[in-house]
Amino acid sequence: MAALDAFTTLLDPPMYVVTATADDGERAGCPIGFASQSSIRPARFTVWLSRADRTHRVACRASYLTVHLLTTEHRETARLFGEGRRDGATGPGDAGPRLFVLSDADRFSPGHPA
Repeated sequence: MAALDAFTTLLDPPMYVVTATADDGERAGCPIGFASQSSIRPARFTVWLSRADRTHRVACRASYLTVHLLTTEHRETARLFGEGRRDGATGPGDAGPRLFVLSDADRFSPGHPA
C-alpha cells in the first residue's frame, strides 16, 4: 500500500460534483475525485460513485447524471456537498482562474463513512 500512497500523493486531480435526479424526483449530489474520459467516439465520461453514498442509490434510478467541474471560486459549493448537505444542486457557474483540485479539499469533513 505504501507504494500506491507514494504514487497517489503526486496526483492532484480536479474535483467534481455529481448531481442526479431520479425519475421519481428525488435529488442527490456528492463530490467525486474519481472520474475520467473513457471514450472519444462516442464521447463518454465515467464517474465512480461510492455505494455507501446516497447519491449512488439515486443515480441508479436516474436517466442521466450531471457532472460539475469546480474551480477555486466554488470552494463553498464543494464544502456543502462534501459535508453531507445533499439537498439538490445547481451548476457551478462561470469558470474561475484555476480548477478546484483534490488537495484544495484537504480540510473538508467527509459526507459519509466510505
